[in-house]
Amino acid sequence: MTRYWFTNANIDNSAWKLYYHFKCINNSDEADSMTKSGMTHSRQTLDVKEKAEAILIEVGIPLTSAYDLFYRQIIAHHGLPFDDRIPTKETIQAMQDARKGKGKRYDSVASMFQDLGI
Repeated sequence: MTRYWFTNANIDNSAWKLYYHFKCINNSDEADSMTKSGMTHSRQTLDVKEKAEAILIEVGIPLTSAYDLFYRQIIAHHGLPFDDRIPTKETIQAMQDARKGKGKRYDSVASMFQDLGI
C-alpha cells in the first residue's frame, strides 16, 4: 500500500506537483522512513546556503525533504542526477550562438541528420 505524505498544503502548484510526485513514487510498504533515519552534515559557503534555502522556502519544500529528494535521485540515476561535465569553450560558444539565433536552421530532424551525415 502506497502512503501519501504532504508537509505543507499551502505551497504553490508547481512545488506541490514536484513534492507529490516525489513522495508518491518513493514511498512503499516498508517501515515508515521517518522512524529510521541517518544524520548528514554538510558545509557550504554562506552565500550558496542562503540562496538555496531562499528558493526552497519560496517553493515550499523543507530543507530536509530537498536533501532526501537529492539522495533519492542519486540512487535512481546510480550517480549524480545531472550532467557533471564542464562544457568546452566550443560548446559554450555554440550554446551562446544558438541563444542569439545564429547557426544553421533545419525544417526537420531528418534534414539535420542528412546534413550531418547520420
